[in-house]
Amino acid sequence: MQFIWPIEGTVSRGWAYRSSIYVGGQHAAVDIPATTGTPIKSVAAGVVISVAKDMYSGFFVGIDHIDGWQSFYRHMYSQSPVVVGQAVVQGQIIGNVGSTGWSTGYHLHFDLWSKNPIKGAFQKHDIWAVDPELYLGVEEENNMTPEQEEKLLRDVKGLRDNQTRMDLQLQVLLNRHKGELSHPVTSSDDSKTLQEIAAGLKVEAR
Repeated sequence: MQFIWPIEGTVSRGWAYRSSIYVGGQHAAVDIPATTGTPIKSVAAGVVISVAKDMYSGFFVGIDHIDGWQSFYRHMYSQSPVVVGQAVVQGQIIGNVGSTGWSTGYHLHFDLWSKNPIKGAFQKHDIWAVDPELYLGVEEENNMTPEQEEKLLRDVKGLRDNQTRMDLQLQVLLNRHKGELSHPVTSSDDSKTLQEIAAGLKVEAR
């Protein structure tokens, strides 16, 4: 999954920084200093799961992304304009840099979590905090020319046509050996289903 940086700037305190002030003794996030009010962007598309304030994080937002990823943006200047359950797109402004909560200066405290185990990540219960600097990148750019885009679309169409022909041929083969199948083939079976049925079929050359 491609993530963008939530704000521009240089990390002042990294993910691996250790101190007893943090739960578990590790920062498990990055601090990015910025001027007050700097717009904060969602690092990827997702759905807002938290819009709240507490004594440690100040105003913060949590976003759920695909593939088990979650991102959190803390010490924001004020209540975020987004609401829980709202869908956001990559790059959407979700708040502004502040210094609310347990903070000693204007910065964004950003943490990135995975619900899937990742080696070397910081585990907290059943979720893992990864080093954001290893995952944050730049927005994907389309560097293809119009001619290259047209060729890609033709190739995709060709692949679909070939898959359709293969599915039809596979249906004929499976119907020919329907007595040997674990369950009958239907016209609604997709490519994956046909391939799974065919995987259990043994046909000897004559």
